[in-house]
Amino acid sequence: MSQLENKVSIVTGANSGIGRATAKLLAQRGSKVVVAARREAEGLTVVKEITDAGGQAIFVPTDVAVESDVQNLVQQTLATYGQIDVAFLNSGVFRPAPITDQTADDLGNQIDVNVKGVYYGIKHLVPAFGEKGGAIVVNSSVVADVGFAGLTAYSLTKGAVNTLVRGAAVELAGRNIRVNAVAPGPIWTEGAEAMAGSKDNFEQMMIPAVALARVGRPEEVAEAAAFLASDAASYITGQILAVDGGVSVK
Repeated sequence: MSQLENKVSIVTGANSGIGRATAKLLAQRGSKVVVAARREAEGLTVVKEITDAGGQAIFVPTDVAVESDVQNLVQQTLATYGQIDVAFLNSGVFRPAPITDQTADDLGNQIDVNVKGVYYGIKHLVPAFGEKGGAIVVNSSVVADVGFAGLTAYSLTKGAVNTLVRGAAVELAGRNIRVNAVAPGPIWTEGAEAMAGSKDNFEQMMIPAVALARVGRPEEVAEAAAFLASDAASYITGQILAVDGGVSVK
């Protein structure tokens, strides 16, 4: 039996990139999946991909920066499946700009989604897990620990996320709730394309910093997130797992 079979997983930001890849992988591993995102059409496409492959999934429209949306996500999941076992808090935004050009609105948006969105998720998942506990995995970033010009505001939000993960892991251990994070390096996603314009440009920007000399795929981060979410990682909590091709050690 898969270590995720008969479990119910929430994935935020599941309509594209790493979230989409992780939602599909969790379903392949036997979990029922709740696809949470703002863009409904894309979210429903992910649900169809999962159900066409024989899995079970629903879509719940969610803006993680709005606490009532996160509450509704948890409530709708319980109403549909009766339990929550796993959450991949993946939603994130980045607004590249030098420090001197970063607007207050852009900074606030990154804090609202990347930090508050994770905090709201943890806050409302705790009672929903119940006495059995559960596993929370957060999508952080290697830039929390490695400086990258133009992403300083984004970096500070991911540093806050890492602090939140470690604190929550200690606070919630007595409730049998594990809290970990994956910290991707340069991954080719829709967001990367929007930033760089093309894969060639993205690779030229990023590969010099990567020990493995290539950019990563969303599916590679999904594998790490699925591991941390599974019973195979039952003695792991409070950890930030770099999935970065060696950026953090080069």
